[in-house]
Amino acid sequence: MAAMIAAGFDMSGSITYGASNTDINFQDETEGDFAATTSSQGGDLSVEMGPGGIAYAGSQKDTKMNIKVADLPFPIDLSMARSGFKLQAPVVKSDDPQDFAFGITLGDFVMSDMIWGIFDPTGQLPRDPATIELDLSGQAKLLVNYMDPEAAANLAGPPGEVNALTVNTLVLDAAGARLEGQGDVTFDNTDQTTFPGMPKPVGAVDLSLVGGNGLLDKLVGMGMLPEEQAMGARMMMGLFAVPGTEPDTLSSKIEFTEDGQVLANGQRIK
Repeated sequence: MAAMIAAGFDMSGSITYGASNTDINFQDETEGDFAATTSSQGGDLSVEMGPGGIAYAGSQKDTKMNIKVADLPFPIDLSMARSGFKLQAPVVKSDDPQDFAFGITLGDFVMSDMIWGIFDPTGQLPRDPATIELDLSGQAKLLVNYMDPEAAANLAGPPGEVNALTVNTLVLDAAGARLEGQGDVTFDNTDQTTFPGMPKPVGAVDLSLVGGNGLLDKLVGMGMLPEEQAMGARMMMGLFAVPGTEPDTLSSKIEFTEDGQVLANGQRIK
């Protein structure tokens, strides 16, 4: 593949598909039967590869799954309104930084009350649709042509170094709490002593949390989280975050300074 790319190999393609249904049914007298029904309202998949790097992306709408396993007395019933992923990475060794990206979306995820009942039988946690969304981009310098089998076989360390990272989107919304974040950080790979074993970061990340204390209270009341651990979590939130203008809201700005300090809302913690 490395030789093909060096010779000018460059391709891109995309697939779009419509609504679909799948039914699977296995009968096994020894291990037990298995059945699954899935459906979606369509999606897309794309791929690119060439000297500029490799990239994959895909998305799907209204995914539903119902799975029956012999060892479980109830079906696994799940659905998502939207799901997707993306991955971009360089493939050619270069002295100049190249773009990379990673993203995943699990939007409006819902599971059946039977599954909720395993760990929340009394229904103390909100069962609203949950969302996980992460969108990262940045630049990295590739030190080795890792698609060259000989170079890959002699690889003694990481194939590259990260020069910059941007958190475009961070969302974790579940069980009545919502965490959001964004930020930009650059990395000085010539300095691995300020933060031993890793390049020195410079930049800032902004975070906000809604409903965090309420979720801790519910987990303690359910017996899933010991009170002393919840107290430790609250102390950490008090150290790294400040209260917002609305009840049970917290915000935090984590800064990495040029001289190696780490600040949380202007207060030095390193």
